[in-house]
This record gives sequence, structure tokens and C-alpha cells, in this order.
Amino acid sequence: MAQPRDDKINTAELERYIGEVNFPATKITILGQAQRKHAPQEVIDYIQNSPNRTYHNIFDLTAGAPPG
Repeated sequence: MAQPRDDKINTAELERYIGEVNFPATKITILGQAQRKHAPQEVIDYIQNSPNRTYHNIFDLTAGAPPG
């Protein structure tokens, strides 16, 4: 089971920028969508600091373990 992340983000705000992503999706796909939607730097940083793997849904991304 994944550990809670140290850095927090509002799931609703994250969904605003990546809500159109078809999950499962890779970190790169999610990051690209956020950039296309002109997400604020806080959202971009959160995604960039996430582990490089495939996510099954937005909650998987927000509940992921902190990057190693």
C-alpha cells in the first residue's frame, strides 16, 4: 500500500488540469496534459515530483509514495 505523500495538492484543482487524461496513464502523459492546460507551477511541480510510473486514476496520483 502506498504511503501518503509529503507534498499535498487539492485533488479538485489537479482534476481541473488533468481531468481529460485517459487512465491508465504515464507520468509523462499526465504532465503533458497539465502543461497543455496551462496548469500553475504548483501542479506542474507536483506531477514532476511524482514517481515515474503508470497511474490508474487521479487518486492513484495524489496518494502515491514520495519520490525516492
